[in-house]
Amino acid sequence: ATTDFAYIRFHGSTGLYFSCYSDEELADWAKRLANLARNLKAIYIYFNNDAEAFAVRNAITLRRYLEMGKV
Repeated sequence: ATTDFAYIRFHGSTGLYFSCYSDEELADWAKRLANLARNLKAIYIYFNNDAEAFAVRNAITLRRYLEMGKV
């Protein structure tokens, strides 16, 4: 990495802006983010799969996985 932070954009899993990430996909991302966090000061995450209002649900789920240490 060339910076001390990461910026990750989630646009949808199977359909751009219109799809919901599965719990399995988000659990996998939580593991990746935990590994990234070891070497970074901050990670910024943006969910842009909001056409069907999945962004909030996915953000809450990912946050729950990260807070619970389910990685």
